Amino acid sequence: VIFLWHWLNGGAQGFFDKGGVQAAVDEQRFLAIIPEEKGDLQFTWPYSTIDGAGRLEEEAVFFDDMLSCVSAQFSVVSDCVASAGVSAGALFTDQLVGVRGDWIASFMSLSGGTGGALIKPWTAPQHRMPGFVLWGGPTDNCFGLMNFEQTSGDLEQNLSAGGHFFL
Repeated sequence: VIFLWHWLNGGAQGFFDKGGVQAAVDEQRFLAIIPEEKGDLQFTWPYSTIDGAGRLEEEAVFFDDMLSCVSAQFSVVSDCVASAGVSAGALFTDQLVGVRGDWIASFMSLSGGTGGALIKPWTAPQHRMPGFVLWGGPTDNCFGLMNFEQTSGDLEQNLSAGGHFFL
């Protein structure tokens, strides 16, 4: 099972289409869960320093509910649940692995990260968390307000310090 979190001003259908998700599911035989944002936050998912802990927990409980529903309908291998996101979705994935690392086995952060003035800091999960941390180089930024090379670098530093495995 892979949870896929969309980017700022994106949507579940856009992720499905642009990500070629159906072809990947058909070829690799996994379940893709692509949530739609609630629509109450300025930056799509609760990862920014202005988003309260309660809102992050609300989204984490939604993750729990989705995983529970999927597990009730399909045979889910609990050691194979992953979270992946792009941009805003990656920033949220990087938060989710900290608060739901007991259920998430691995993650992929595509132009995400942690720390800085705008993004919540890293929260270490309960176990060593394997992941991919990717970004588009020194000019990969969000409206000139935040640089993904810096936030991804912060995430990588925290992963290294905690003995996590990442590429």
